Amino acid sequence: MISEAMKQSAQSDQAARRERLSSPEVIQKSRAVRHPENGIVRLAKTKESATDNDHITCNLLDMHGSEITSGWGAGIEVYCTIMNGAALNEAAPRLETNKLLPVSYIYDHWRCTTVFDTDEECVCEEPP
Repeated sequence: MISEAMKQSAQSDQAARRERLSSPEVIQKSRAVRHPENGIVRLAKTKESATDNDHITCNLLDMHGSEITSGWGAGIEVYCTIMNGAALNEAAPRLETNKLLPVSYIYDHWRCTTVFDTDEECVCEEPP
């Protein structure tokens, strides 16, 4: 009787653990909230031209390459690393509406994996 109760309790604990681990909003041992896209590189399409700050609004592409235009994945803010500056509209490569960017969800933000540069010697125009 006791061993049956212990077995049932262990099974309940295992089921609860599996449920917690599959949840994207689990906090474990004082670490950051997990996200289902953590570290996975995805493509996003810009919804605006480069701005005067370090982020730009984009829509993620789904696994079939179609743009997500509503719900989760639509209208996300993608933060960019800009060397020698702080404004995307002064950095290369230039961003315009409908450009594809590689992005990844890192430290609670969507981040572009491309590094932008505002160095005066950079070529900011795409070749013909």
